[in-house]
This record gives sequence, structure tokens and C-alpha cells, in this order.
Amino acid sequence: MLQPWISEEAAVSEAPADGGEAAPVTPLRRHLGELLDLIGECALVGRARVPERMWRDLRAQSKSLGLLQIPDTIGPASVLALSGLVVFALAGQSGALRYS
Repeated sequence: MLQPWISEEAAVSEAPADGGEAAPVTPLRRHLGELLDLIGECALVGRARVPERMWRDLRAQSKSLGLLQIPDTIGPASVLALSGLVVFALAGQSGALRYS
């Protein structure tokens, strides 16, 4: 199995699987993607082995973007809460959540 950090040809496509238009990559979407990467890293190596620097940097980045609840959940003890918030935020960014 080839690990994602080993592959040099890791191309990320922003095109949705359903063939629709790609969502623009905003600073918020980029940040949410980085948070998803962090959650994946926790699943891969364990949350205790993720460097504190990564948690700290992403907390600071969340605060600089004006996010209110996400910075408080960026830490090894709250990975499940963080993943729920990130998925909810991404769904709102992609227009998957519709309010009537």
C-alpha cells in the first residue's frame, strides 16, 4: 500500500464526483481541508502522536479566519467534535445544506 505522504503524484481535484462545477477554493475551504487532513492524520498515527505544533497552528489559523467554535475543538481530546464541526462547515460551503 502506498501511503499518501510518499506519493509524489498526489493530485487533488476540486471537481465534484457528480460532474457539477467545482467549488472555488477560498481561504475557509482551504482551512477546512487542512483540518480534515489533521483528522486523517489522527486516524493514521493516533491523536497522541500528532505534533502539538500542528494543533497550535491550526487553532491560530481558525481564529484568524474569524471562526468562533472550531478553535476550541482543535486538540487531541476533541477530535470527534472537531470532525463533526468540519463536516458540517464543509457541507454548508458546498451548498449541500439548504434552508427553506
